[in-house]
Parts: sequence; structure tokens; C-alpha cells
Amino acid sequence: MKKQAIIVGNGTTRKNYDLNTLPDVSTFLCGIAHREMNLTTLAGHKIYHVTVEEYRKDMLLEDGISESDILFPVDSVDHVEDPRYHNRFTNIPRNNSGMFAMKKAIQYGNTELSILGFDSLIQNDAKQSISNMFEGKPETRARAEDNPNRIRYLDWFCLHNMFVNFYFVFDKEYEFYDVNANNIHVISYERFMKNVV
Repeated sequence: MKKQAIIVGNGTTRKNYDLNTLPDVSTFLCGIAHREMNLTTLAGHKIYHVTVEEYRKDMLLEDGISESDILFPVDSVDHVEDPRYHNRFTNIPRNNSGMFAMKKAIQYGNTELSILGFDSLIQNDAKQSISNMFEGKPETRARAEDNPNRIRYLDWFCLHNMFVNFYFVFDKEYEFYDVNANNIHVISYERFMKNVV
């Protein structure tokens, strides 16, 4: 039986989507996405706040988010990409909150993930591919030249979670990076609203 969850990244392809209209399923908000929501209105929804960055965790706490609702890596291995992918345990690229959110959503038993604002999949628009709803620290900002490696890692991750469907939601058509995992799907916001009930 499928179990649905939503992951809200912060690429600007989601900027015209009202997060207050999210369906009532488990929702994993990356970084400080909650600042665009009325959490009082959404009381009763199961919402997790996800980050792999210490300063973002501090911002969540300053905003009054309960530590029990924050998913932050306890193990150092979750601060970097999976060592099995790299076949090594040193000099591994840092993880990002979106990938950590996917991992946690799967660990919680979700098998249908709708993912908003994951713009690194976009190949034909470098500026859009690294856009962010919230400016971060320069040392943590994504670079367009890192996207091919990030997508290869995403592809590997999805291939190693074949029982899960990953639906990446976009506002319009783009040219996307090629992937091998047949459980990666790109859908519109219209289809997203019909799929998630």
C-alpha cells in the first residue's frame, strides 16, 4: 500500500505555489521554508523541518520550531553523500537538505514522494538550476557546475530505492538531466494536486 509524503525544497520553480494549500500528508520542509507558511492554519499536518546546516538549525530554533520537529543529522555520515556511492570514506561531497529529507521520508515508510523546488535537475538554465527562495551562506551555496555530479548521485540514490516513486514537480517544461532510474518522474503542479490526496 502506497504512503505519500511531500518534500519542499527551495528552488524558485515553486515560488508561485501556495504552501498553505499543501495536502494533508507528511511534509518535509527543507531549511526555512516554513517562513512562507501559516503553521497555525496547518496545525494537525505532520510537518518536519529538515536541514543539514547548523546555522539553518539555529534559525529554525530562533523561529520557535520545536527541536523535536527538526530533522538534523545525528551521524556525521548524513552530513555527506553516501560513502557507498563514492566507494570511499574521505573527501566525500557534502549532503544537501533535499537528499537528507528524501532519506528520512523513506525511513519513515513513505513510498510516494512528491518533491517541489528541486531545481538542480534543470540542465538548460544554469541560473534557474541554482536558484533559491532564501539566500544562504556563500560557502553553502550550490554551483551550477556541481549539478551533473549531484544528479548522478540522485540517480544512484533512486536506483537504490526502487520501491519508492520520486515525483519531481515543476512549474513549466525544462530540459532536464538524463537519469537511469525509472522511478524518477517529472510532473506538473496540476498533476501533483491530482495525485496527492
